[in-house]
Amino acid sequence: MSKKIKSADKVDLNIPENFSDLDRDTQVKTLVEQILEKKDINNDKNALSGKVLFDIIENSYSDHKIPLNTFIVSLSKLVKSKDSKVNCLGKKQGYYLVDKVEEATGSIDSNEESNQTTVESEDKKRNEKEKFLYPVFTNWLFTQGFGQVKDTSSTKNRDLGTWGNPDVTGLNIHEMLGKTTDIEVATIEIKTTLKDWKTWIFESVAHKRFSNRTYFAFAHSEEFLNKIDPDLKHYAELYGVGILILPVSKDLIEKLNSDKKFSTKIEEEYTSTDIIEYASAHYQRTNYHFRGRFLTALGITSEKELHNWGQRIE
Repeated sequence: MSKKIKSADKVDLNIPENFSDLDRDTQVKTLVEQILEKKDINNDKNALSGKVLFDIIENSYSDHKIPLNTFIVSLSKLVKSKDSKVNCLGKKQGYYLVDKVEEATGSIDSNEESNQTTVESEDKKRNEKEKFLYPVFTNWLFTQGFGQVKDTSSTKNRDLGTWGNPDVTGLNIHEMLGKTTDIEVATIEIKTTLKDWKTWIFESVAHKRFSNRTYFAFAHSEEFLNKIDPDLKHYAELYGVGILILPVSKDLIEKLNSDKKFSTKIEEEYTSTDIIEYASAHYQRTNYHFRGRFLTALGITSEKELHNWGQRIE
């Protein structure tokens, strides 16, 4: 294990001629990324504290004119920016430099193939990897009080269009005097990456026609939770969609988003308690017309079919 560097030694910095014209965040980014690169601080084992970084700047470029408090605020912004290679795992953990931030978070586009067959093949592979994550989110729905849950990703629901078949659906049956009085529906759309999330999240939005609580869920590198696009929470608030994140190892992220097959069970490594509810899905009324058609697509047309539907927790 590398020993943490605490020295504030002078570093030979390349100061741009227009440095004084840059905004504070860009100034801090310019200086900090150079320091971390020149000192080879590329993992959390030898990360530098914010105070040490500031002292290095003071010793290396005393004319920077950046107040310490402003520096710390800008440094925190860098950690949360997917356009910056500066990272930090948490409070008092120190700062270090990472490579290929976008690849690690799964937010870059891969090379697109124009051949339709290739596109369909890629979709099939992606769906297979998504199914690998289903058990963890299924169990999460059980913990939220949904007594019956099922993989509904393959439901032939042409009646409600392309986005009428959620990946996982949960039902909570409300009864009074032995009779069903209401059915609460929750749906989850699950992805292995945040790539194209600004399109994919609308699959969850579409489910609001028939679902009382809709969720957009994805696996994400636990090392780069700080790099999640803040717009994601704004979209969630605007469209009333819940956001669920499963933090996983960088190694698993690479496997989930590669062409290679792997054999393991997600339940052996992760549980529903690992899931982060990044944004809550508040209960909302649905259109009874659409919900009735959705239940029919699930094969539920009677009380008996309703109570026999899906997987129950044992």
